[in-house]
Amino acid sequence: MTGFRQPAEDRPGERVPGKHGLYAQTHGRLSRACSSGAPGLGFAAEGVMEHELLQDARKHMAQTLEVLQGGLAKIHTGRASPALVETVAVEYYGTPTPLKHVAHVVAPDPDLIIVRPFDRTQIPAIERAVLGAGLGLNPQNDGQVVRIKVPRLSEERRNELVKLVGKRAEEAKIALRNIRREAREKLDTEEKDAGLGEDEHRRLQKLLDDLTAEHVKRVDEFMEKKTRDMRTL
Repeated sequence: MTGFRQPAEDRPGERVPGKHGLYAQTHGRLSRACSSGAPGLGFAAEGVMEHELLQDARKHMAQTLEVLQGGLAKIHTGRASPALVETVAVEYYGTPTPLKHVAHVVAPDPDLIIVRPFDRTQIPAIERAVLGAGLGLNPQNDGQVVRIKVPRLSEERRNELVKLVGKRAEEAKIALRNIRREAREKLDTEEKDAGLGEDEHRRLQKLLDDLTAEHVKRVDEFMEKKTRDMRTL
């Protein structure tokens, strides 16, 4: 059985915005969906192909949702939340490290985040990291903890951020459709070069479409929840 060919480097159609953008890390190329089958193992080889192709697409789609969730968590809603700062990279003994790995982060009040470092000598590095993260936050410390007041958003700024949420959601949907497109191309190649039956080809395409629709629906749910949280403050 002939293995799948690698997709061409450049193809027409939708692309993840920016090769080095938010979703570049999750898009990439789908890995080979199946290995060559030995003679006499036609049905077994097809079973492996189906499982690996769909599982590979599911993995990449799940990673896209993870990136979206992480990106949305960093968008300021006007309410204090540990998620707003816990992934900020702190220079910890020369190594960029997420804040949540070097400190305990809590939000005891709607407008306050408290960062309690495991090592108090890291307080200056934590303050520099938060200031440099572009979040519009001004950390202060008392030698024991770092306190971060979270200002309320103006209506104009809130509307801008709601639009940003929609943009991030659309980028995620494009990434999901790109994953589906590449999986379909591999199915087409398998049908042509490896004798995949027409009925099986249609069945796998339907499963792939359903998988994509499921993840697109979750993108909409994430977007709606984030927008609702921002509008109700």
